[in-house]
Amino acid sequence: MYKTSMLFHVQQTSLVLLILDLLASGSAIITINPTNMTTCLGSPAVFTCVITASLPILWLHNGTPVQSPPVTTPLTPGPGSQSTLSVTATSELNGAPVQCYYTPSVLLPSIISPPAYLSVQAPPSAPTKLTTTALNATSILLAWGPPSEAQSPSLFYRVLVTRGYGTLVYNKTVKELQLILTTPDPCDQYWANVTAVYGNLNSIVCSGNSIMKAINGGETIIVEGVG
Repeated sequence: MYKTSMLFHVQQTSLVLLILDLLASGSAIITINPTNMTTCLGSPAVFTCVITASLPILWLHNGTPVQSPPVTTPLTPGPGSQSTLSVTATSELNGAPVQCYYTPSVLLPSIISPPAYLSVQAPPSAPTKLTTTALNATSILLAWGPPSEAQSPSLFYRVLVTRGYGTLVYNKTVKELQLILTTPDPCDQYWANVTAVYGNLNSIVCSGNSIMKAINGGETIIVEGVG
């Protein structure tokens, strides 16, 4: 009789623990969902997922479970878990949804995040024409044409100017097709480098080819090339 009572007590305790575990895991939520990303063709795109339970996080890519999913790491301090999925941007993955999910238990359905989408952009070609016009002894009007391909609202231009072959004197991302440079020393040689990029004024997503010119202060062009 005593053994039967003890066995019943153990079974009852196990059942209570199972119920508590189900309640705890079933109340877990995804606190950080994967977000939409735009990246350059051939570059990595990293998606992040965080949940409030100490459970494995799995991933769906275009509706298919990711083989050999990344390791789930515990949050510190816990409780909770996080996982990051890194994929290489290819044209085939453009617009493909990415989702993370976890399964609270065999008795409960999986919890799946909303889809996040990867937008893949090919690098823009170089600006078509880079010209300089001397305004005075120390000011130069630098102008260029857009890339030959169709234009995108996210197309900007990164302008770098170096003094000689190493000292950076100007670094700015602009939307316009021209700007005025002030050269501190009209006797020095300067290199102007204009690169077409996708992104915004604060963040470059995809960088293309550049067009370069060497100039002597406010004087005329010396050499032109694409790099």
